[in-house]
Amino acid sequence: MGQFLLLGLCVTSGFGVFLHGYNSGLVAHVIANEHFLRFFDTKQSSSIVAAVVSVFAGGCVLGSLCAGFFLDLIGRKRTIQAGAIINIVGTVVQAASVGLTMMMIGRIISGFAIGFTQTAVPIYLAECSTRKNRGFVTGWSQLMVTMGFVATSWVGYASSKVPNAAHNAFTWRFPISIAAIPSIFIAFALNWLPESPRYLVRKGMTEQAYRVLVRLYYDGSNRLDLQRDIHQITIKWNREILEGGADGDSEWKLCFTVPKYRKRLIVAILSQVLTQCTGINMITYYQGDMFENVGIKDSKGLLLGAIYSMVAPVTCFFAQVFLIDRIGRKPMLYFGSVALPILFIVFAAVMASNEKSGYEDGALTKLNIAVMFFFNVFFQLSWGIVGWVMYGEVMPLRIRGKGGAIAAGVGNWAVNCLISQVTPLAMEKLSWKYYFFYSAFMLCVTLPTVHYVFKETKGLSLEELDSLWDAPTNDSFQSLEDGSVNAVPGKGEVGLDPQAQLEMVVPGSRYQRGRFRPGR
Repeated sequence: MGQFLLLGLCVTSGFGVFLHGYNSGLVAHVIANEHFLRFFDTKQSSSIVAAVVSVFAGGCVLGSLCAGFFLDLIGRKRTIQAGAIINIVGTVVQAASVGLTMMMIGRIISGFAIGFTQTAVPIYLAECSTRKNRGFVTGWSQLMVTMGFVATSWVGYASSKVPNAAHNAFTWRFPISIAAIPSIFIAFALNWLPESPRYLVRKGMTEQAYRVLVRLYYDGSNRLDLQRDIHQITIKWNREILEGGADGDSEWKLCFTVPKYRKRLIVAILSQVLTQCTGINMITYYQGDMFENVGIKDSKGLLLGAIYSMVAPVTCFFAQVFLIDRIGRKPMLYFGSVALPILFIVFAAVMASNEKSGYEDGALTKLNIAVMFFFNVFFQLSWGIVGWVMYGEVMPLRIRGKGGAIAAGVGNWAVNCLISQVTPLAMEKLSWKYYFFYSAFMLCVTLPTVHYVFKETKGLSLEELDSLWDAPTNDSFQSLEDGSVNAVPGKGEVGLDPQAQLEMVVPGSRYQRGRFRPGR
């Protein structure tokens, strides 16, 4: 039963980031739609169309930062639901647009909504996971993003086949409207799923948190492990309250003033910035233009884009199941930080040759397309999945909501907005030479950062990650002959009486002489 509940939790909450993939991929089809351009009396290369692309990311920045308040105020689950409801409003405004100003307002509202969901979902999934499956569970964040891109690609291709498509508003209004369906599903379905156990501990609801862990992971023989986990989570939270400053200290302030929190926030931000600086969104947003540059246009380009999008979820799922919890995060990042710049160099060289031949060389065109497909595969095997997993797991509970908002808002969406503004201008001025910038950045900046700044988090619980940035502070546990557990507090704890650490409410448990006894 627990496995089905966990799968339902991953899929249902994952639709929150599915909206990210769908809305982000949608714009590439909308701004290339012939009727859309004619209806709004504009052209694809105009600055106003570029604004339609970038205001979405701007809305995401605002949404992510605002989500920092709501994640800790109403919870992880309710924040995702709030984002879904806001996205319904944004979708309606976009689908009903009669002017580009109205379209941009709708894009901002939807962006604000996606800022909520994209910030909350990886945190919610990470907090509902264990040390053994956290990469797989949190990896649903990236898997569902890629599924959103798949959906928008095929919806866009199908819409292009509508009779008299060049004179039919259905070809762009209908794909926009589709985004309301997963939003409605999330808003209702999450009511039947539990809140994050770590958020419940944060709110002092230890008993409810334990029950969530039992619902998700109890297999008939691991009650002791689950009670140990809830004990560890609660002790860690109590310690963070004491270590993190006075009760009146703002958690926004703690993100920057507590050294070990600041280190982890920097890692979370870098995980997002460096993911964006792989160049993946340049390909995502402007793949239609890139296909045209190699001689593939119209419906053939849409079909190829749809096929291209399907590579991502297959590869991402493979990385989820077989790689991230087995070989770890850093080896995957090393691979991506070397393989992706090499592919960009090859891509630039082939495009340069294609330009000289006037795109008449079919072999070069096929090679260019193949490189794009390999880029997608290698990205999903590295930064695609690891970036969001590290974002969800790296920060401590005390600042996870606020720190997540900063990392997603600044590290992901602000950089995303910058790239969406710069890319069309750079492509126009530099053409294939622009790809060398990404290659140089990944080899000279990203690779050293992975080696010297990032830490391997595989196999550690969220509460044990302190040991990577500070002196170990987590409790170890010794099994006693009668089946109880003796908590052995770590050395050098700040202001915590060892016996006081054991006096927490855990359902069905008894504390006697420092022993934590599981209920029968």
